[in-house]
Order: sequence, then structure tokens, then C-alpha cells
Amino acid sequence: MAHRVNQHESFATAVLSDQQFEELKELLRPGHELATIMLEDFKRQREERAAYEAQAKEAAAAREAAERAAAEQAKSKQGGEQDNQQSGQSDQGSQS
Repeated sequence: MAHRVNQHESFATAVLSDQQFEELKELLRPGHELATIMLEDFKRQREERAAYEAQAKEAAAAREAAERAAAEQAKSKQGGEQDNQQSGQSDQGSQS
């Protein structure tokens, strides 16, 4: 049980304010279920937040990649149109 309490304490210090942590430590007495429930809830919230942040990063990276691909495609399309215009102009010059 002491090892589990230490794990919870290290997690709690990363998430809770000093006052909240001290209040929670008071609850960390053997057999006190409320502390365990609260710590598990904090841990779940932290994991959910981390998952959400990871999804947001992935979405941002995908969006940036799509924007880059669209810009590259537009650039290559524009380059192709310029080549067509130049070859059309040279065709007109040879027809004259």
C-alpha cells in the first residue's frame, strides 16, 4: 500500500496545487477510500487531457501537411500553365 500511496503522491504533486496536495495527503490514511477515488479521477483526467492534446497535435500536423500539399500542387499547376502559355506563344510566332 505504501508504494501505491507514493505513486499517487508523485502524481498528485504534478497535478494539484500545494494546498490541494496537503489536503489530499491528510486523506491518505490507510483505509480512506475517498483519497484513492480522487486520485484515480485526477489520473483519468490527466490521461484524457494528454490524449486530447496528442490528437490535436496530430490534427494540426495533418492540416499543415494538407496545406503544404495543396500549395505545392497549386505551384506545379501554375508552372504548367506558364509552360503552356509560353509554348503557345512560340507556336504563334512560328505561324506568322
